[in-house]
Amino acid sequence: MKTTNVKKKNLPKTLTKKKVTKKSINNKSNKKNITGRPSKYDKIDHEQVKKLCLAGWTDVQMSDFFGVTRVTWDNWKKKHEDFFSSLKDWKAEADHEVEKSLYKSAVGFVATKEYPIKVKKVFYVDGKKHEEEEVKIVTCQEQYPPNSTSCIFWLKNRNPAEWRDRVHNVNLNGTTDDKDFIHTFFRMEE
Repeated sequence: MKTTNVKKKNLPKTLTKKKVTKKSINNKSNKKNITGRPSKYDKIDHEQVKKLCLAGWTDVQMSDFFGVTRVTWDNWKKKHEDFFSSLKDWKAEADHEVEKSLYKSAVGFVATKEYPIKVKKVFYVDGKKHEEEEVKIVTCQEQYPPNSTSCIFWLKNRNPAEWRDRVHNVNLNGTTDDKDFIHTFFRMEE
């Protein structure tokens, strides 16, 4: 076996001489595959991640919450497919809840609410006045009318060709990119 001595200046005596052989170079078992610091992935609480997703948090906010960079968060999503698919599912669930709420707001809805009411009873025993108070829960239904802002938002996104904000370019010489607008606006006939 051929060996060579490697000498480096300004190194401690324990590191000045090292025997290098072909066997030690080719032997991968001598090398450790650990690079960098340990991952925090195993330490995060996936139930907490689910709660944050359902609360509408973004990836940037969640990575900041768990004390990692956005790049690390994205690397976890690439490395752990189950984590990535869970994030997508939880975010989709939150989006669906918002869609349902927007729809209900756009069309109006009836909500059932419970209110505590104090009830006072007055009665007489042997000519003396007695009062008793108790709290009862009363159930009421409240009607919420459609919200016009929600309606506009819904229509602009569901049917943009019909409900988008239109910009009509009319030049000073009367030419336009939308002939129907000129005829409708000025009630002109051809």
